[in-house]
Amino acid sequence: MATSSKCTKGEKEEDYGLHVWPCAEMLSSYIVSNVERFRGKTILELGAGSGLVSIVTAKCDAKFVILTDHSKNDRVKKIALQNCKINGVSEHTQYRTLIWGVADDNLFSLPSFDILLISDCFYDPTLFEDVVFTISVLLERNSDACAYFSYQNRKKLKLDDRTSLKAI
Repeated sequence: MATSSKCTKGEKEEDYGLHVWPCAEMLSSYIVSNVERFRGKTILELGAGSGLVSIVTAKCDAKFVILTDHSKNDRVKKIALQNCKINGVSEHTQYRTLIWGVADDNLFSLPSFDILLISDCFYDPTLFEDVVFTISVLLERNSDACAYFSYQNRKKLKLDDRTSLKAI
């Protein structure tokens, strides 16, 4: 796969999709270990980046996989499509641009799916509400779908009055 595995200090968020993150490796490993859950299913991945999770799912006999990413960097889309091609899954995948938190045609025109995959989309607390909104809309429109996600706790989140959660 064409990616970079390390970030550089001061890297722009639009380049994050050029990397394979540990959460993508973990979710991919889970998928490989649980192939029967994904075989024959239509999959939608949020924040696909370079495409590892989607490609692994396609290789595990998913019926069809829709990769989505919100990146403003055209290189992310180009690399994801290139990775799908070199891994022989282009015919079973589709790439769509999707901006989290935006209720537009990109969101509402997505095809129905059986499984939603979310790998490391909760990397920036300022985007949490947008990601949750997008997940909510997608799962509401696909009420029989289930979701699998992987998350890396990067720093302790500040809990505020809106969450009504208490830290231990």
